[in-house]
Amino acid sequence: MIFKASVKTQTLRYSKNQGYECVAHPISKSQIDSLLNVKYVWFLGCGDYRIPETLGHKREGEIARAKGPECHNWLTKEQGKYFEKNSLIVYPKGEKEPWFNIPLRHIGTRDWLKVVGKITDKDDLEHLRHMGSGKWETNDGRLQYFKNKKIDPNIMGKKGAIGEEIIKRYILKQPGVNKVISSGDVYAKYDLQVYYKEKLDEELRREVS
Repeated sequence: MIFKASVKTQTLRYSKNQGYECVAHPISKSQIDSLLNVKYVWFLGCGDYRIPETLGHKREGEIARAKGPECHNWLTKEQGKYFEKNSLIVYPKGEKEPWFNIPLRHIGTRDWLKVVGKITDKDDLEHLRHMGSGKWETNDGRLQYFKNKKIDPNIMGKKGAIGEEIIKRYILKQPGVNKVISSGDVYAKYDLQVYYKEKLDEELRREVS
């Protein structure tokens, strides 16, 4: 059997939002709608040398996994019921579109969004630390936003590809998985295809219990 999945490789949010540790998801309609095309989305939290607070943070290398349709429902319907005035939407200065923060261990997400593992390989962590592509960085101990900084799409693409490869290796270690294939298309509505035995669903539930 086969299912599709997506991977979000992102600089971790080292501070809490509304009292919750969070993962982030783009707010664009195409990105949100793509959640309906995947069974799962994996979030990989990375350190970034430009933001020292992320280096060696307890969440560096964290892998969280959400169910695609449930995540779509949260972003389009449910999150506003729990957080008035869309308080978990982050508006980076100068950006065209904000990002959703999705809370971990929240009553509205804990059934379908779980922390399922952690990357501890020093080479993988170090590689990702050099791939920061955002406009935020710490300067003299203060987190600052540099609106005129140009984001290098090549670095963004490389970071995404590295994250996908790390998550592929992680998935392949799970019981019942036969193989994992990348879509190979940056415009595809999914990143990975996972080939698995019929009992995998049950085994994945045990993984996050």
